[in-house]
Amino acid sequence: MVNLVYHNSYETFYRNPFGAVAEEEKITIRIKISSTIEVNKVYLRIWKDAEENIEMAKAYSKEGFNIYEASFVA
Repeated sequence: MVNLVYHNSYETFYRNPFGAVAEEEKITIRIKISSTIEVNKVYLRIWKDAEENIEMAKAYSKEGFNIYEASFVA
């Protein structure tokens, strides 16, 4: 089975830093999406005091996948 969309929060490539973080620490999240899928926008949905949707930016393409990323402060 081929993964067309992939994220693994246990790998530091997809969630950096890994594990618990202190308040006010920056976290970067990445998602890998097959370049065969037409993508208009990708959002990271988080909850702090309220729901927040952060638009993810296309960082680069590699091996048939587009890598999107977004950062936020914990």
